[in-house]
Amino acid sequence: MLRKKRGCDYFENVDYAKSVDVVSICTLDDAHFTSVKMALNLSPKLIFLEKPITNRPDEISDMMSITERVPVAVNYSRRYVKEFQGLVDRISAGEFGNFRTGIGWLLR
Repeated sequence: MLRKKRGCDYFENVDYAKSVDVVSICTLDDAHFTSVKMALNLSPKLIFLEKPITNRPDEISDMMSITERVPVAVNYSRRYVKEFQGLVDRISAGEFGNFRTGIGWLLR
């Protein structure tokens, strides 16, 4: 069912949508991966996704391949800070030694 809210169309159920420009995924963390895969059927130009992108390490590589097909913007304010982007490059270059452990996903 299509409704109007604040001048923006939205769908209460993805089955009603045919094609959209932007998808915003605001589901429970465990549903993020499934929701992103469903969103791909709508051929969006952009997906906004709340953090974390997934709770399951086995889904990370599939999520990375999705980002090659459609931009995924993770709702985490530090993602677009130049200093954090530069830090990723410095860590990747081994500037601080060997990386030992960490949790995170880099979606470029």
